[in-house]
Amino acid sequence: MNDNIRFYIHAELNMNCQWIKLGNKPLAIVQLQRRYKELVIKYLNEFHPTILYQIEITNDEWLKVILYQYNHMKLIYDYLPNEPNSIFDHWLIGKACGYSDEAIEQYLIKNDYI
Repeated sequence: MNDNIRFYIHAELNMNCQWIKLGNKPLAIVQLQRRYKELVIKYLNEFHPTILYQIEITNDEWLKVILYQYNHMKLIYDYLPNEPNSIFDHWLIGKACGYSDEAIEQYLIKNDYI
């Protein structure tokens, strides 16, 4: 495996885990290629054992890593829409992932929701 890819994956996971530990983000969703699944598991178990996670296979090539610190966030994640179609859907996902109202509004404007 390319060291640059390994570094990127470790950095992405570490950044999200730190934000969760600091309380800046209740939930994080990281999408990666399936071939990195074992790397993700090993890294999280070794360097962030207090962060809970679930790995979902989204298709033949991709997976989602859902990171959280408290069990109720997994329950909330289960209720989030898979494909957001409304302003409310985007707001709900944005809030669950720790985005500010300002950042959510900018996303909605940029993507022609408002």
